[in-house]
Amino acid sequence: INISMGYNSYIPISASLGCEFSQEFIKNENKLFETALKNLIDTDYEFLICVAAGNENGKALYKTNSGLFSYGTKSTLKKLDMFGIFTSKPEYCDATYQFLMTDIENPDVRDRIMIVGCCDSAKKITRYSSKGNNVDIVAPGEMILSTGYSVDYEYMSGTSMSTPFVSATASLLFGSDSNLSGKD
Repeated sequence: INISMGYNSYIPISASLGCEFSQEFIKNENKLFETALKNLIDTDYEFLICVAAGNENGKALYKTNSGLFSYGTKSTLKKLDMFGIFTSKPEYCDATYQFLMTDIENPDVRDRIMIVGCCDSAKKITRYSSKGNNVDIVAPGEMILSTGYSVDYEYMSGTSMSTPFVSATASLLFGSDSNLSGKD
């Protein structure tokens, strides 16, 4: 299963900065998925879920009266910061705090989830790919030809472009050996 989706940037970034509310919000969301996936495992249903790590790294937060919001890169924010409301960013955005199954604790469930980061053609992790101990693998995700929104095809970059490489490879492995489990 390939999953590429996430929160607005302020949730994983604020969680990476130590915001307990954001961390607890993500943990509660993941508990729901953890319970459902554990039930599938208990009924001998095999799966592997490949989840995009997120593209929050390198983004910074803009502080307003309503809270913290993500807007572009630190250099972009410095140019816009005429009112002195630029605030800090984490050293890196931890993929643990990305949406959907990135912070699951049950080892049986976690062993069936791969968190996928993004690398470029030189096999270097991209500056924007979320990072951390929960990232299991990186795959090419820079300038990948994909179906477009307003045109038929366009080049896109991000962990959502990386994740299909991993899920497709896993699918080929499952197809070649019916004895493999999601954990395998």
